[in-house]
Amino acid sequence: MESSRKTFASKLILKANIYIYLLVITAVLILPFLGAFHLFDWDEVNFAECAREMIQTEDYTQVMINFVPFWEKPPLFIWMQAISMKAFGISEFAARLPNVFAAFFTFLFLFQAGRELKNAKLGWIWVIAYAGSFLPNIYFHSGIIDPWFNLFIVTGLYFGFKGLKYGQLKYYLISGTLIGLSILTKGPVGLILFSVPLVLFILLNRKEVTPKVAGILSFIVSFLLIGGLWFYLLVIQGKEQVIYDFMDYQVRLFQTKDAGHGGPFYYHFLVLLLGCFPASFIALRRFSFKPKYSFEFLMVLTFLFTLLLFSVVQTKIIHYSSLCYFPITFLAASYIFDELENKSSLKTSAKTVLIGIFILGVIFTLVGWALNHPEFILQNFKTDSF
Repeated sequence: MESSRKTFASKLILKANIYIYLLVITAVLILPFLGAFHLFDWDEVNFAECAREMIQTEDYTQVMINFVPFWEKPPLFIWMQAISMKAFGISEFAARLPNVFAAFFTFLFLFQAGRELKNAKLGWIWVIAYAGSFLPNIYFHSGIIDPWFNLFIVTGLYFGFKGLKYGQLKYYLISGTLIGLSILTKGPVGLILFSVPLVLFILLNRKEVTPKVAGILSFIVSFLLIGGLWFYLLVIQGKEQVIYDFMDYQVRLFQTKDAGHGGPFYYHFLVLLLGCFPASFIALRRFSFKPKYSFEFLMVLTFLFTLLLFSVVQTKIIHYSSLCYFPITFLAASYIFDELENKSSLKTSAKTVLIGIFILGVIFTLVGWALNHPEFILQNFKTDSF
């Protein structure tokens, strides 16, 4: 009895230590200088203004900008920003703070998923690969929706995979809840990005995968309850026109170039290859389309579908393909993990790569600050003031 208590206590201490380590990583890489520069992205400005107006009008069901209905996005992320602004005042820091929490929960998911799939080493490698790649790191410093949106989708996929593998209804319920939250964050594209890769995964592994009918029903119920919350509130208040305008906007994004954001078909290929450096180049050595019953293959399908979808979509915005950050960094982490585990002669080089990725994460944070403080550069390098 005494030994079992000690074992339980040691497990609690270990779990607490992991949370502390992840909090430290988040604080060091994401939190510094968060509010030191102005909102620079179109979406950052819009979402922060929506949150400010939500606080001012005290209408938390209607998203507005310039005090007229804003039907492009659902309100979940705006609610997060409004809570942050209530706590810390209306500022750049408060507008971006929700994504610091997104960073922590993302790192926590990466570690837990990696540990469950292989062991804690894979979890830590995935955290470092994600935090140490350029765009995945940079977007946590912003006030845009995508960090939370992508987290809900990839966790929904992960629990959907666990539901298929273990057949337990709780995993289907959790998956449905998470995908419902993705709908509340950005809209119906969340269901598309989740369902197509998962359905393809089931079809390509149909001899091994048999979804439970009760599980599917559990997913649907939790998805409709959570994902439909905002729409139910609008209907109750007689604001059905907002729903029509919202759906019309979602369709228009696929058919036309919105706000001048056009680009060639290969736009997102380049964005991901260069933007996810160095993980993208490492992931190329791991990429395989050979069907297999594994989470890695589900990530490959997620990557391919997301990339194809937003290459076809006429509106080209850099963060549209940001869900691909998860498959890319997972493939890179898996490659490094196998090098460390199976090829002792390459352990040193793999560790060097891992350390290099972490250092890049720190550098990306410092460069982001330096570029937004030109006076620091001018004072220290004595360049022409122009």
